[in-house]
Amino acid sequence: NQIIWDRKQDGGFPESKVLKQIVRNVIAPTKSLGHSDSPPSTSVTSTIAKGKMEEVTTEKNVISDEDNCDECNENREGRNKGDNDKVIGTEVEAVINKSIGDSDGDSSIMIGGGTSLPNVRITYCTGCRWMLRSAWMCQELLTTFEEELHSVTLVPSALSSGIFNIFIDGEMIWDRKIDGGFPEMKVLKQRVRDRIVPERNLGHIDNDDNFQKSNEEVDDDDEMGDDDAAELRNFYGVL
Repeated sequence: NQIIWDRKQDGGFPESKVLKQIVRNVIAPTKSLGHSDSPPSTSVTSTIAKGKMEEVTTEKNVISDEDNCDECNENREGRNKGDNDKVIGTEVEAVINKSIGDSDGDSSIMIGGGTSLPNVRITYCTGCRWMLRSAWMCQELLTTFEEELHSVTLVPSALSSGIFNIFIDGEMIWDRKIDGGFPEMKVLKQRVRDRIVPERNLGHIDNDDNFQKSNEEVDDDDEMGDDDAAELRNFYGVL
């Protein structure tokens, strides 16, 4: 795989238009991006020539102490305490960088002493405009399972109308057409947990009392009296 941006080498995060231009130059160099083809406000531009990335940089911004992120260091120290089996820091970065060229969309990446981190793939229908829904699920999964997942990949599809499938290392765990709609986030997290870290407790998601309380609140709303309904309509300005 080709690295098209490195925060440490390129001096920060790319502007959206710059990133779009870099990706466009790799996959569809003849495509016009409209306003995104205007010159970026930063001094960093990138071009693709003969299949290789050539970075043209003038007055590149330099980030001080870029290798000393306090939050990252605190997280590493916390994971080090009482957990000698996990590979962290530069070792894990080296292993991932070494393995990334050999891993495909559904292959688990190997780290440490043979431990594998699985990949989640979400395939969604572009015609139905389900990208934002997919991105939200991606964010939630990576937040909850940031140490247990190698990646969550979004795969746009125009080949099958209404498709919305979720896979873990090639195994389908959700099909919108078969399962009758989209998964609730707690259900999706439980299914992912059951396959990658079945011993893990998900806190309130696994608390049946909270689920029961939520159902009771829904029932109360269903039985709302006329006076309460009128008060709410008045409050929200609904006639």
